[in-house]
Amino acid sequence: RLNEKHEPFPAMAEKWEISEDGKTYTFHLRDGIKWSNGDPVKASDFEYAWKRLLDPKTGSSASFLAYMIEGGEAFNSGKGK
Repeated sequence: RLNEKHEPFPAMAEKWEISEDGKTYTFHLRDGIKWSNGDPVKASDFEYAWKRLLDPKTGSSASFLAYMIEGGEAFNSGKGK
């Protein structure tokens, strides 16, 4: 999430790390977080959401938000994996 200055601020993640080359972000989820229905939040939930956002079959008008992911635009246009 973004804070009042529009800077990244931890929400479901308590912290994150960025690799030296800037290509890999590792998020550490907070303990005990749950979805509104009470189910525990898992890393795989985020993986699913990002992949669904970029999946051309979904047709999301917000897919461009994930183009910063390497290969994201190519995948969304049906030209990549």
